[in-house]
Amino acid sequence: EENLKTALTAKMVMDLCLDLKSPVIFVPESVEESKGDSPVLVVQPGNLSMWSLRSHLADTSQVLQDMVQSDQEQGHDDRYYNSLLLELSEVRMLLCERSYCHKAAQDVSAYPASKMVDDIRISICMDNSIAPSNSALTRTKIRVALPELSVNFSGLKYGAIMDILASITAEDTTHQNDGRNSPSLQERQERALEDGERKREKKEQKEKKE
Repeated sequence: EENLKTALTAKMVMDLCLDLKSPVIFVPESVEESKGDSPVLVVQPGNLSMWSLRSHLADTSQVLQDMVQSDQEQGHDDRYYNSLLLELSEVRMLLCERSYCHKAAQDVSAYPASKMVDDIRISICMDNSIAPSNSALTRTKIRVALPELSVNFSGLKYGAIMDILASITAEDTTHQNDGRNSPSLQERQERALEDGERKREKKEQKEKKE
């Protein structure tokens, strides 16, 4: 008990609220304006939220709130732990036409047929004891709530993804070939001089005939 009192006196509390939103990644099969109906793979890696105090539970998901509530019912005492609440949410993957891919990324519910993987959410609650040497307290507690993974896939979507991957591979190969076969500046200058010399010779031959 004396050990716990000393730990409580020296305990430092940090109020941390962090919300990181990831960018949306668009991977098109083609960027040509004439191919507005070409498929686009839309990937949103997810948003990461982090809280260091359980007092911010109102800002978290119901899953995380239920997880913390279960701890409290089992006698968890916040005073003796430093907590960290983490949530990774809105992990999505869509496949849609280029003409409306940006609208689909902004409002997924309006384009349900485009969904492949929708709104994966992972909730994590971590607690570290402020008195690790005290055997009466669990040193580290980690609880994780994993999502139900639902994948909407079809032969048509599989073919579209293969087309996108093929176009990326073909483009990389073209760039590599261009870089390998493109003439150097000196070679271009030599060719220009040769072309100029040939033109002068043709001009002189024409003038002699006249």
